[in-house]
Amino acid sequence: MKKASSWLWGLVLVALGVILGVNALGLARIDIFFPGWWTLIIIIPCAIGVITDEHKGGELAGLIIGIFLLLGCLGVISFGMVWKLLLPVILIFVGIMVIARSMSNGAVQEKIRRVENERKAERRKQYRTIVEAEIVEEDEDGNVTKKKYSNQSEDSDNSKEDEDSDDDENVEYKEYWSTFSEQDINYDGKEFTGCRLDAVFGGVDLDLRRAKIKNEAIVKASSIFGGVIIYVPENVKVEIASTAIFGGASDKRTAKNKSGDKTQKTLYIDATCVFGGVEIR
Repeated sequence: MKKASSWLWGLVLVALGVILGVNALGLARIDIFFPGWWTLIIIIPCAIGVITDEHKGGELAGLIIGIFLLLGCLGVISFGMVWKLLLPVILIFVGIMVIARSMSNGAVQEKIRRVENERKAERRKQYRTIVEAEIVEEDEDGNVTKKKYSNQSEDSDNSKEDEDSDDDENVEYKEYWSTFSEQDINYDGKEFTGCRLDAVFGGVDLDLRRAKIKNEAIVKASSIFGGVIIYVPENVKVEIASTAIFGGASDKRTAKNKSGDKTQKTLYIDATCVFGGVEIR
């Protein structure tokens, strides 16, 4: 996408150069300073972003605002009508984006819940042991009775209670906080299953490029007036679920690095961004 963005910006500059050259040679008179020309400063970058960027919400909103302002400057519609229509259009657009994002996030959130439930089940399995024993009893007449003892039934009776109690229990994540500061976390050569990152007026860098990720891992990231950067190995697929208010989560890797390999290792990102961002690199 970066290559496509460079091409588009190059075409814009070439077109601008041709227009200025034609005007200078007197071959034609193309007025680039038409009424509302300044709206192109909003429209062109947003249009390129819509074509090239993976997450297009901000670019689409900027494009809509720029087009409405241009129409107002050209007299197609009055500025009074522009301001009357702008708010309803933006509200409709934001509503559609929220619905679309919730549908997309729902699939990733479901996968995250599945992984967490599997880990809960595995943890219960590790703590639950079954002991069996055979008790031999002999009465006064010499009759031998063999009885088998097992705590399996006892565990099975308690297992339902354990499962019910664990349903609301969160999977344990190692937590990293950064408040008015910077923090660098490196899992070089270490096994990584997941963690929680919180950046409040600060930044957190998580380097997983040489981490040992078996199959699936989860990162829960929160960025409030801050930034979180996660460096991911090339052979790992990334799926993002984000809740953003004047911010967002984005995958900045190249298309080649996003594909992953046949092992299909997956990193799930559950991001919350408020005037902040989460970047995957």
